[in-house]
Amino acid sequence: MKKGFIFLLLALISDYAFSQTFLTDTVSWNQYEINYSKKLKLEKIKKIKDDLIKYLESNDELQNNLHNFHFFDYNGDGNIDIIYTGDAGTDSERTLIFVRGDNSDYVKKFDKFGSVVNLSSAICQKTPPYTFVLKEVECCGGNCVVYQAYQPVNENGGFKLHLSMKYSIIKGTKFPDVYFNKKLLFRVTSDIYNLRLNPTIDSVTTNIGLHIRGNVVAEYSKGAEGYAIAQTKDKTGRIWWFVIMLNNNKPIQSIFDGGDNEGYKFYSLGWMSSKYLEKVE
Repeated sequence: MKKGFIFLLLALISDYAFSQTFLTDTVSWNQYEINYSKKLKLEKIKKIKDDLIKYLESNDELQNNLHNFHFFDYNGDGNIDIIYTGDAGTDSERTLIFVRGDNSDYVKKFDKFGSVVNLSSAICQKTPPYTFVLKEVECCGGNCVVYQAYQPVNENGGFKLHLSMKYSIIKGTKFPDVYFNKKLLFRVTSDIYNLRLNPTIDSVTTNIGLHIRGNVVAEYSKGAEGYAIAQTKDKTGRIWWFVIMLNNNKPIQSIFDGGDNEGYKFYSLGWMSSKYLEKVE
């Protein structure tokens, strides 16, 4: 690593900005990557000592997954690192980051469930170090898609990735077409209030996949807080807000969870009628 290099502690992604990752579900890797030949990529990959490489080679999948290896300077030290995001022999996709040291060895600095769906820099678009967002789709009957934002930090003189926030969304949730320009903080004023999959009241439809009847995915008590980031109106004229629940009050009941990675605390997303939501100035 170059002497005197200081990692920038990137600002936390705002709740509103993070919501935009729901609209951009892929990364244009060619904006960041070094254009290596397949032969050179394979030479560099085979220097990595990790179970991922053993798995891909033993199953004759290394060539088929070559497009999942991305070569660029991730942490800003001037060396070309390797990021893998894709099939890794587990039920869910995984993302692994191998940082190259001055001795040309690759050291694994990150290994989590999920695929990278957003990559950004606090400096400018193509300047490292980068913050990224993982999208973890639960398998085996799980209800949730979990988005997790990680940012690089300098901790005790070394490079680490810090989980800055986590959002959980129930599969099948309807997303807004348009978002607010500015998020709106609110507080629940009803003793019991429902978070729903879509902007309508439904207590009849059977959702076999989620094991629920209707569209209620969580119940919140009076005083629960969240951010509204979009709204719509249903056929009856009822106003619905698409919300990020901060879970300052534990839900009365919920089918959400935080996925398989670390940091179980998470925010929950869905729709609430604005009738009993009070704006907090």
